[in-house]
Amino acid sequence: MKRIVPSLLAILLFIAFSNNITGSIPQAKKEENFLTKYRNTTWTNGFRNYTFVENYSKRVDVILPLCDTCTLPTTECNMCGYTWMSNKIGEFSFGSNYQNDFFYEESYTRFYEDTNNTIYSVEVRKGYTKEYKSDKIKWILSSSDSSAIHDIKVRNKPVLDAYQRKKDREQEVIEKDFLNNK
Repeated sequence: MKRIVPSLLAILLFIAFSNNITGSIPQAKKEENFLTKYRNTTWTNGFRNYTFVENYSKRVDVILPLCDTCTLPTTECNMCGYTWMSNKIGEFSFGSNYQNDFFYEESYTRFYEDTNNTIYSVEVRKGYTKEYKSDKIKWILSSSDSSAIHDIKVRNKPVLDAYQRKKDREQEVIEKDFLNNK
C-alpha cells in the first residue's frame, strides 16, 4: 500500500502538470471587432471627438460586408445614395455613396489600429475630381491630459489642413466647370 500511494500520486501529478502544459494554458482572448473592442470610449484628434458605439449600425443603410447574393443599393438615379459601415477586427469604416444631379461621389472615414493599439484614421473622398485622401490622423483618448491633447492637435493640424485644401480645390473645380457651362 505504501508503494501504491506514491506511485498513484506521481501519476496524478504527472497528469495534472502535463494537462497544464498542453491543454490548460489560457488561450489568447478572442479578438473582437473594432466597435466592440473600443465600445463607449471617446477619442480625439485634437479637433474632433469620436465615441465608438456598437449601435452605430442603426444609423446607416448598409452594413458591409454583404452576403454573396446581396446587392448594394443603386445610385443610378439623381439624388440617390446610401450610407454604409464596416466593422472588422482592427478596423472600422463608415461613409456614404451618393449620386447628385451632376456626378457620383463617395466619402468615408476609416479608423484602424496598429500593432501597439494606437488608433489612426484616414479620410477618403471620390467625387468630381480624382480620388484623394488624408494622410493618417492619430487619435488619443479624450480623457488624456491636456498636454497630450495639445501635442496631438499640433501633430494632426498639417494633415487636416492639407486634406481641407484638397476638398477646397475640388469645390473650386466644380464651381468653375458648372458656372462656365451655364
